[in-house]
Amino acid sequence: LGYDIPKTTSRISNLSGVLSWQPEEGKLELDSQQAVLNMKGYPKQVWTTLQGIFDWKHISSGLRLSVEHLLLIQPDMTLTGQGVFDNLSALGVDNARARVDFSGKHLEQWLNYLPRKLIKPKLYTWLTRDIKKINSGAGSIQFEGPVNSFPFDKQDGNFSITAHASGGELFINPQWMPIKDIDAYVRLNNRNLEFDLVHAELNSV
Repeated sequence: LGYDIPKTTSRISNLSGVLSWQPEEGKLELDSQQAVLNMKGYPKQVWTTLQGIFDWKHISSGLRLSVEHLLLIQPDMTLTGQGVFDNLSALGVDNARARVDFSGKHLEQWLNYLPRKLIKPKLYTWLTRDIKKINSGAGSIQFEGPVNSFPFDKQDGNFSITAHASGGELFINPQWMPIKDIDAYVRLNNRNLEFDLVHAELNSV
């Protein structure tokens, strides 16, 4: 099966699984091999394994989608996740509670998928241009709150990333020598980004 993602030019295809559908609720269990995600402006993604358990039902506040289990695997990345999305409609979703755990290598390739419209321009340019390499890393991403309020400048929700990365290389600015062999812990809370540096090499020091 294939699916065109609403309000986007994205499509996911080569899906297989079991679907149960009733007027007020349903359940989808996916167990797919070589699933393909096409997003306009981005390289095609092929996931060697895509597994998931999703159920939805109408409650008093609207349609609720629950992701009991999600597993995505490709050679450079493994993702697991779960979450609950409330008042789901063709216009989007009102509230979400979700967590994604990841581990992978060559993580610099994923920086180009950052949501450009939600990141300050200078920070986005630095992240996508001046971070040259992240050999490996692992961590978790958590989201809780009203989706339309993201990135929660009014403190009405929480978006956080905690991760450990190694084998990094970056430029603080283009006039400096690159900092190499970086080993660091990274914490992002809404718009606040912190690094705890364990090891790095600057100009052979």
